[in-house]
Amino acid sequence: MDWHATIKRYYELGCYSAAQVRRFAELGKLTAEQADALLDTARQEVPASEP
Repeated sequence: MDWHATIKRYYELGCYSAAQVRRFAELGKLTAEQADALLDTARQEVPASEP
């Protein structure tokens, strides 16, 4: 099973929180680097609000 792809898809759909993604890394389903990249990418995709 490709855990990274599955967790990424569910995170992007809003089924998993950032805390849950970190927990998957603790459990060895993702590396810390994969979790960081997934969470950083998601943060960068959120458009900044205009003042």
